[in-house]
Amino acid sequence: MLGFPCAQDKHVEMSAVSEYLGVISDLSGVPDGELRMDISEDRRESLMELAARHLQDQSLPKGPASSIFGKARFMLTPAYGSVGRACLQPIKARQHSNETTITPALYDSLDFIQYACENLPPVKLPLLPPRNAKVVVFVDAEGKRRPRGRGSDSEARPSGHVGFVVYHPTLGTAHGSGKIPDSTTRLFDELKKRDTYIGQYELLGAIVPFISLPPVWFSGYQIELWIDNSGAIGGLLKGYSGIPDCARIINTFHFAIAKLGLASIWIDYVPSESNPADAPSRFHEMSHKDVMIASSALGVKYTANLPELASRDGLWLSFSAIAKSIWA
Repeated sequence: MLGFPCAQDKHVEMSAVSEYLGVISDLSGVPDGELRMDISEDRRESLMELAARHLQDQSLPKGPASSIFGKARFMLTPAYGSVGRACLQPIKARQHSNETTITPALYDSLDFIQYACENLPPVKLPLLPPRNAKVVVFVDAEGKRRPRGRGSDSEARPSGHVGFVVYHPTLGTAHGSGKIPDSTTRLFDELKKRDTYIGQYELLGAIVPFISLPPVWFSGYQIELWIDNSGAIGGLLKGYSGIPDCARIINTFHFAIAKLGLASIWIDYVPSESNPADAPSRFHEMSHKDVMIASSALGVKYTANLPELASRDGLWLSFSAIAKSIWA
């Protein structure tokens, strides 16, 4: 009678950590409901060297562009979701071009790849239902149109304000508000003059609570982010935009989320009339008394920090420079 070995006949040790094409999956935390994702040092260094070489040569033909795009997407997407998707668009476009010269947009993209490889931390993904309540974040933006008609200042630009309200299961409620810097609106104007930049303002508003509140407000919690602008929601979910200024803002949002190491984030739509962040985004239009009354119902007030997008010369900061301002 033939005998076959069973599982008990031989002890097989399996490593809890596996690597596939530079993406590391660490299963050692599975019993505690956590999966850890990271990028190997070899893959990080390889991609950094590849980007550095083409920056030094000031040349990127379509073949190497295709290779860099594929390697960067495969490195970033499994662990970091949409981080870098917006800034990779110039490299993606170069795959279908016979041009070889490094353009400013390509330089910006390659420079960000280097920064991301060097700085992005491991990601911890939850595998079990949350043990604690969710953190609920509401954001809103208010925007004024560009002045028109006789007597209007020819240099007058649209303006905007943002506000947020955050409900935390143990820390309570927090809120904040702030004005969109004039330098930021000037950047939008230089790309394309529009009557309003409410879409861009809404995207900026989505970043503000995550860089204004201490990390303890978000770390280890599932996050719900509610916005009353469907266009902004679509861009954040896709991780990129064909509109250059929106692409930079969207990339900044996902980098801010990656920096916090959030367990998970759900982004959805809330009608304006049901959005509590509508009030702080309009504090500038209210009397001091009305602001005090509204603010008292929204918990602790925090200073609203907006991402830095403009250089001292009034020019767009690079993807990596914006990311560094978030990292700091």
